[in-house]
Amino acid sequence: MKADLVICGRGPSMATGLEIAHTLSCDLWTLNDKPAPHTTMHWEIHDRALFGPYPAIDAAIATLPAHIPVMSIGTPCPTARNVMRWPHETYAWYYFKRRPIAAGGHVLTHYLANSISYMIAYSVMQGTYQTVYICGVEACPNSRRESPVEHPCIAFYAGWGASKGMRFVIAPSSHLLTTGVNQWRGQYGAEVCPGFLK
Repeated sequence: MKADLVICGRGPSMATGLEIAHTLSCDLWTLNDKPAPHTTMHWEIHDRALFGPYPAIDAAIATLPAHIPVMSIGTPCPTARNVMRWPHETYAWYYFKRRPIAAGGHVLTHYLANSISYMIAYSVMQGTYQTVYICGVEACPNSRRESPVEHPCIAFYAGWGASKGMRFVIAPSSHLLTTGVNQWRGQYGAEVCPGFLK
């Protein structure tokens, strides 16, 4: 593994990610209505047959150069000129079918709670990225969606990547992969988490 990758969400630290990608001249994955000049892959995974039109996203994707792939599932964005299909069978085999994970009596065949999780899962499957910078993903603890729904799924795939030797660099403003208390990413038992009692 040699290559670097920047995964950009839509949050305030997206600007940091764009700067890193420009400085390193590395792959840059963007999503939804936020493509960037140096995007190497764009993600818009909403099945349009199910979700209907997204005018702002459609207009943004229309600005991408024709050679930039747009990852999609189901019916793709109508303005995407280079549609790349999510490889569900490969994904399911890689994460679950080789060593099924049981949850609540059911065997999991997928766990993808948000676009960033798709992006991280795919980056791990590539086996080519050594360092992944995650920016624009703030994982705000007071958000009813970001903290309880999105955060655990992102952590699941980052854990897979770490087990493969990948490094993940999180934007300083992000609460991603923290305890939710004072943005602590420490080592329990060896450190005292600020705000926790001894």
